[in-house]
Amino acid sequence: LLATILIANNFINIAIVVLSTFLMDFIPGLDIYPHYITFLIQVIGVTFLILLFGEVLPKVYATNHPVKLTRLMAAPMLLIERMFSPVSYILIHSTSFIDKKTRKNQDSLSIEELEHALELTEETMHKEEIKILKT
Repeated sequence: LLATILIANNFINIAIVVLSTFLMDFIPGLDIYPHYITFLIQVIGVTFLILLFGEVLPKVYATNHPVKLTRLMAAPMLLIERMFSPVSYILIHSTSFIDKKTRKNQDSLSIEELEHALELTEETMHKEEIKILKT
């Protein structure tokens, strides 16, 4: 579910950026400013809108009305999860594969091996340290 939410969130954010770029061409008076000024206005405006309507307000509403929001969003989330399930599957499994390949070989020590290691170092350790490690 988390992968689906993140994928949908990215698609929506990209759509907002593309739509804002398209709509900026229709705002009268902006063509007299240098291109970098209109770009800066667009970046600030889109960032503000995404933060306000995509991050802050939904979280405030969800905090204040969790059951109502859950009922409202259950069906759309199920649909979105089904739509993005192939992409989610690929991302989840590729991440797991990469994680397994990059994780260093972690040998687990048995309790007996740990006790033996403690016995070897008892001479250099304080009694309190040994007591803590053995419990």
